[in-house]
Amino acid sequence: MQTVINEIDNYIRHLITEYGLHISLHPQIPENVIMHSKLRIYNIHQNSYCVYLKSIDGFHAECINCQRKVLKKCKTGSFRGVCHAGVMEYVYPIHNDKGVIGFISVSGYTTPTATDYLHRLSEKFDINFEVLTGIYQTLNANLPAKNEIDILVNPLQRMLELAYLKFPSDVKPIDFYHKVLLYLKEHHTEDITSEDICKHFSCSRSYLSHLFKKNCGLSIREYINELRMEDAKTLLAFSKLNITEISIAIGFNDSNYFSRLFKNEIGMSPIKYRKKHNCN
Repeated sequence: MQTVINEIDNYIRHLITEYGLHISLHPQIPENVIMHSKLRIYNIHQNSYCVYLKSIDGFHAECINCQRKVLKKCKTGSFRGVCHAGVMEYVYPIHNDKGVIGFISVSGYTTPTATDYLHRLSEKFDINFEVLTGIYQTLNANLPAKNEIDILVNPLQRMLELAYLKFPSDVKPIDFYHKVLLYLKEHHTEDITSEDICKHFSCSRSYLSHLFKKNCGLSIREYINELRMEDAKTLLAFSKLNITEISIAIGFNDSNYFSRLFKNEIGMSPIKYRKKHNCN
């Protein structure tokens, strides 16, 4: 299975680096192709606007509700749409032998009606409108034609579907683990501990630690930091937020600690990473 996952990962990275696409993968059932492999890093939108909004209390829950609606629409095939935050995206369904189980999103594009969305978000989540508008402007204003995206994404769609057919998921044993992953994806920018997670799921710390290490190969804290580092890389490359602002946005109160951890995990300081990958 690892060879197949590596091939899919390599193709996604090719789409990102060579074509500048923002690819994210959104399975809607407990499964072992995306959420139990290195592909889990693509389970979040990786543009600075979405990363910033995700740090706002209550916003991610609205994203999850939106994804459920997207999944239903996927039953009629691929389409272009605008999410609840005003981001234009192309969506491609992922099938297994039982039907649609998730979707691929090619996101990160502006919409002409953005102002309406930004006003709504500003009022609902008490976000400064000017700040929100500034971050929104980091999105891509040049929306490619759907037939161009089809050529690039249809092979990824087929690769994932073949992977699900070859490695079908056994839902029951990983159902609880999948719930924990979803919880962490929603709350990883908050100051949460293993004790908080155990209390939320009414389980012991030793059970949760064993389950997570067995399925993910990482501790809870290591996985949270992995999610935060992916957020940080996106904000460093695509936003104009300074290091302290990025540190706070992804869940660190100490920017010096964030910088040290980033260098240990990524191999260079946040400043050097920004200079190397800056897309502004």
